[in-house]
Amino acid sequence: MFIANVIAGMHDEAIHVYGLLRYARNDDKMEELFMYVVDGDKIGKRPEVRVADRVFEIDNRLSCYERINEGVKGGERGEFEVIIGEALGGEAYAEIIAMDLPYGVMNDLVIIILAAIQDLTVEEARNRFRTQKS
Repeated sequence: MFIANVIAGMHDEAIHVYGLLRYARNDDKMEELFMYVVDGDKIGKRPEVRVADRVFEIDNRLSCYERINEGVKGGERGEFEVIIGEALGGEAYAEIIAMDLPYGVMNDLVIIILAAIQDLTVEEARNRFRTQKS
């Protein structure tokens, strides 16, 4: 068996992507394997949103995204409560509700949160939200 390893690295802001190409010669067939590594600020840094004079950290972990999806599908709580409550926390949700913001502002806040969680621009999230609702 013949094995050759080639390592190529690319750096894009805080994401380090390394492609490991491993070729194994077995019965005249070449196999190709890839390995990618993501590290740096992308893993530990959380996005934030400012509402009035308060700044809230957005939980953009996969577990939060899954809880939001389950909560919205369950229908036991309203979409605002599920999305804002899960992504910003219960205390933040209570504080935002106490502000008695207009419906349009609350809707924009939800879109901003979903954009941050899914690593989209606000416009991309807004278009996705419109498509899913129609």
